[in-house]
Amino acid sequence: MAAPLIAQRSVSRATFTALVRRVTPALAWLERMLRPRLQSLAGEVAQRIVGGLCLLLSLVLVLPVPLGNMLPALAISLAMLGLLGRDGLWVAVGGLVGIVSFVIAVGVVYAMIKATIFLLSRALA
Repeated sequence: MAAPLIAQRSVSRATFTALVRRVTPALAWLERMLRPRLQSLAGEVAQRIVGGLCLLLSLVLVLPVPLGNMLPALAISLAMLGLLGRDGLWVAVGGLVGIVSFVIAVGVVYAMIKATIFLLSRALA
């Protein structure tokens, strides 16, 4: 069996080095911002709740909404950074962004369904 197309691709050492050089300052800044605080928001129970939120947000990521992936992906990233650093503040911010993005996605889907019903009712009338 042939290797998948992605496995046949490679990145040159120079490109990889340039990527690491560009990403390192942002990662260093993130590491300075993360510190253990609000431990109850980064505990085991919170991990399960955040996991459920991430499951809902992953469903939003699948929706074919133009530019609709950025907020849920940001929310997942912030919450996971918080869990990795045991920083409940980042988990809370990620959760809030996740809830906002979920509400926006539900609103967009609702509006699309209502628009489809309206257009179909006008076309059939």
